[in-house]
Amino acid sequence: MSAIDLRTGRRVAGDEAVLADSSPLVPSATGNTLVVIVNYNGGAALCNCVASIAAQNARATVVVVDNGSTDGSDALVRASFPDVTVSHAPTNLGFGPAVNHAVAAYAGDPIVILNPDVSLHEGCLEALTKQLDRRPGVVGPVLHVHASDSEEAGWTVNHTGMPTVQAPGKPPLYVPGCVLATNRTVFERVAGFDERYFLFVEDVEYCWRALIAGYEVSIAPGATADHVGGGTAEGGYLRPGTRYRTSDLRVALRERNNVALLLSCSPWWWSPVLVPVLIGHALAIAAGAAVMGRRRLATEIVRGIVWNVRQAPATIRRRRSLARTRSGCRNARARLTTGALVVRTMRAHGWPDVR
Repeated sequence: MSAIDLRTGRRVAGDEAVLADSSPLVPSATGNTLVVIVNYNGGAALCNCVASIAAQNARATVVVVDNGSTDGSDALVRASFPDVTVSHAPTNLGFGPAVNHAVAAYAGDPIVILNPDVSLHEGCLEALTKQLDRRPGVVGPVLHVHASDSEEAGWTVNHTGMPTVQAPGKPPLYVPGCVLATNRTVFERVAGFDERYFLFVEDVEYCWRALIAGYEVSIAPGATADHVGGGTAEGGYLRPGTRYRTSDLRVALRERNNVALLLSCSPWWWSPVLVPVLIGHALAIAAGAAVMGRRRLATEIVRGIVWNVRQAPATIRRRRSLARTRSGCRNARARLTTGALVVRTMRAHGWPDVR
């Protein structure tokens, strides 16, 4: 996996980057949950995250995959928690490759994936694992998100991939990757995370594929956690009464990744309409960015379109790699939402502040 510039989300030409401990599967104690924390300059929040895991009444093997941090957070957690394994990447490989590496290298079932700016409440791990025993697939907690000052119980997307919190009482299409628990058999069945995304959308695709394969995506009763939000990539959260703030990285990667997401997971008969709509949407944003003097953002969005053209064979192969169940496909489609979410967001929060 080539290195990627965090500012742009583009791969940097060079040798393949390999994680420092890419060895055969390392066993853990029988019955242990594998907890994977993907860290990139997580600061003191990383130790808070690990401390919240240590306080759980559950056996867990904790692996921190450090994506080339420069803030010393990897060394701090190693010194504070000697039982935690810290796996080093020479550069920022992105979220998906880090998770896939840890799952391939370390035993443990179920698998719980965390962001470093998350703190689990008492009993959260136990509640997540019990829910996976009852309903195998993907499970998340109810999240209190500080960046948006809101409670989240799962998410969905509309037919163009625009995300929104799922309506109360409705089952989610996906749970965010900041706290995502899954069975190892499910992880292997859906072929893990798509490593091409770098950041954003890989959690949506993973959960959508799990639903298509006939598994469940749900929120565990009694499982709660705190999520600071925006720890790795600034912005991206809607807060009542404030202007929506985002970044070039978020805009460029979401525009790029949504095309691959819909091609990978949505019904084939959507493609003749969706692909032109998504490309037209991306070009409109690129044109607007260019007019406002954001030429780098405009360039990255256009490159994202080119990327999707080049990646189309790989996207189709990934789509075909998963056995689809009719009930799973119907279940996933029923969890999508409708409506012009972009228009709704702009009415509530105004023109986004892109940094």
